[in-house]
Amino acid sequence: PAHSGKTFGYHRAGILIASGSTFSMWSSFLGQIPTLWFPGQYRLPLVESKPGEAPEIEWNGGMLPSGFADAVARRSSVPCPPND
Repeated sequence: PAHSGKTFGYHRAGILIASGSTFSMWSSFLGQIPTLWFPGQYRLPLVESKPGEAPEIEWNGGMLPSGFADAVARRSSVPCPPND
């Protein structure tokens, strides 16, 4: 795609810790990055997922759900595209 996330450099991130800003939303969507949302800021699903994964969660601290860990592990196994 014309705007693949490489524009902002976040295409290499393993996870995104998001504030709920529109920049965070675009980063999550364009980069398809597993995202931890600040409580009360998760609005709609932006990241595609496989069954059993939870690539986007509102996180209040504590243990991360296994579905989120699965999404991060899958993301980590995908080679990063080269930096242009």
